[in-house]
Amino acid sequence: SAILVGVTALVFSPMLPAMIRAAFADKILGMGGHNAYVVDLSGTVTPFPLHLLGGLDIVSWINNSHTAWFWETTGYLGIAAILVIAVQWRMVVQQSAKLLLGATSFLLMAFGAQPHFLGNLIPALVPARIVPLLPILSNSRAPSRFIVFVYLFWSLIVALGIANLWERLRHSPRVRGWALSGILALLVTDYYAVVRETTAVELPRCYGAILDDGSSFGILDLPGG
Repeated sequence: SAILVGVTALVFSPMLPAMIRAAFADKILGMGGHNAYVVDLSGTVTPFPLHLLGGLDIVSWINNSHTAWFWETTGYLGIAAILVIAVQWRMVVQQSAKLLLGATSFLLMAFGAQPHFLGNLIPALVPARIVPLLPILSNSRAPSRFIVFVYLFWSLIVALGIANLWERLRHSPRVRGWALSGILALLVTDYYAVVRETTAVELPRCYGAILDDGSSFGILDLPGG
């Protein structure tokens, strides 16, 4: 965890001095969100809106109960992946304890200043409770993004679980082949996203006049609002 945080800080180090000066000079920069842009406990096992099952009423109801937009509250670990780990739990504890500890640590941070379940606050003390109280760090207002580090650990844990299952079935090549093919297909399907909506793109009429200008140019479009 220290290496992950340290390397991240190193990459952003050229910008840190200016960010720190701005944070001390202007208190308005602290925009909140420590208890809104978080991973909901229910979201760890509930398919996200773009999932193949995302259109089900119960799934939509759960996702709509979260406190922010789904791309800021995503924490889905995957039902298929969870089943793989459940079957291989003893191996996970024995061989992947450090990875599991890392995943759990960042997941606790992703819960924000206070855990949520179906959008409701749970009276529990978590490590990220201190973040809003600290100078500079209080501007880290989207705790849900810690889920990226959770996924890094989680992918290794699941991969080790599949590798262990492959080894356990070594005496039954045919069963091993079908079993692993089925598991991999389930994993891919479980993480597959279906985009149901697209943003309409309309070319402003003024661009026609620019095209008629004949000179070389570039256009930078920024979202309004």
